[in-house]
Amino acid sequence: MNSKIHFNPSKGWMNDPNGLIKINDTYHIFFQHYPNDTVWGPMHWGHAVSKDLVSWEELPVAIYPDDELYIFSGSCMLDTHNVSGLGTHKAPALLAFYTSHSKTSGQQQQCIAYSTDYITFTKYSGNPVIPNTVLPDFRDPKVFSNPIRGGYSMVVAAGRYIFFYHSFNLLDWNKTGEFKFSDYGYSGIVECPDCFLLNNGLQQKWLLSASIVVPDDEPFKTVGDEITNITPHFTQYFTGTFDGDTFIVDSSYHNTKLLDYGTDNYATVTFANCNDKIIMGWGDNWKYINDTEDRVHKGKLTIARKLMLVSSGDDFYIAQEPMLPVTCAYTFKTTDRHIHLLSSTVKICITHEELHSIRFTNSCGNFFDIIFSEDSIWVDRSFSDNKSFSVEYASERYSKKRAKRRDLNCKETTIILDNGYFEIFTDNGISNFSMNTYPDEPFSDIIINGRASIEISNF
Repeated sequence: MNSKIHFNPSKGWMNDPNGLIKINDTYHIFFQHYPNDTVWGPMHWGHAVSKDLVSWEELPVAIYPDDELYIFSGSCMLDTHNVSGLGTHKAPALLAFYTSHSKTSGQQQQCIAYSTDYITFTKYSGNPVIPNTVLPDFRDPKVFSNPIRGGYSMVVAAGRYIFFYHSFNLLDWNKTGEFKFSDYGYSGIVECPDCFLLNNGLQQKWLLSASIVVPDDEPFKTVGDEITNITPHFTQYFTGTFDGDTFIVDSSYHNTKLLDYGTDNYATVTFANCNDKIIMGWGDNWKYINDTEDRVHKGKLTIARKLMLVSSGDDFYIAQEPMLPVTCAYTFKTTDRHIHLLSSTVKICITHEELHSIRFTNSCGNFFDIIFSEDSIWVDRSFSDNKSFSVEYASERYSKKRAKRRDLNCKETTIILDNGYFEIFTDNGISNFSMNTYPDEPFSDIIINGRASIEISNF
């Protein structure tokens, strides 16, 4: 189904968001893109811009591959002080840091392309800026300002590690540290790392996040009191400190923390150059996207989400708030327990005294459940659609997802439904689920089990 409020390219394939950045009053997103087919192919960097994070204008492809080197994921930094010498003080260069991936050898190295009009990019003549001849997995550079040492730091996914680098001129990089993800989290191949600071006015924490690919033949390592039915592609984060060289996880860290407990939010990264910390992710899943119905385009991004630092007991968590500055056609409030939807794209805010479940249904007998228990939240798409297109999608592991409750006092749940794609925010945004469904016809009704008031905004 086509998305109304989620970005997807006009044609072709897309996956990871890349180089998210705000310049003046414009948000730029780049993304992994193959414009010539709806399956993964030689990777380009697509490009789109927005003033409100919802209405996007797609621009020409920003960075093209050549016959040998594909353009894998990365990040952008606006060189406002012209430390690289690739722009001027009046026209700062936008530096796109990306991984070049050799078609023949698989070699992955970190490179730069730059632009002063923020549309047309030139590959830097000194590439690669971080060479690599040893590691088979060495990709997805994320650059951020270093407030401790000055200059800039970069995190790079290096197999089961995250490597840290430092530079004063954005061109010459020196390794400063390593963080072994599996010492504190799940074991697997790390992708799309990010390192950033969050401040809630009273406290601040550095966050280190990365997406994880767990090999099919590798059992999951159990961490803390979490997760019994995790799937192989997810984004985990840690709270701690950054000493200017590397990340140090909190000594109190004992619970697994995921940015999303659903199946369809991956490669999540933050925008650079923003006062708020805002993230977007890829709203699909490698295990079954290629089995879904072919269209002129395939793949989408999640809605933008604002991040906040919250504490619970002696631990810290990321809370997420959906950013939808959209003028709705209309909004209505009700306490009815059975509501008929007038649109397939809605925002639903539920304030509840006692909530047991929320069911979305249609006349074909498809239904999608959100179930609240004393200690957990379950999302179940087992009966949401015809699952014959994919064995993985049909499995219980991919159909029924759980998050442990972190805020039992939370009385609000927000749901964004866009033509079968659910983004669900619970426990004050600490426990969230993103899930695709492919119902035979759009969900048309909601059934509430519990005492609640509902506000529905139709787009």
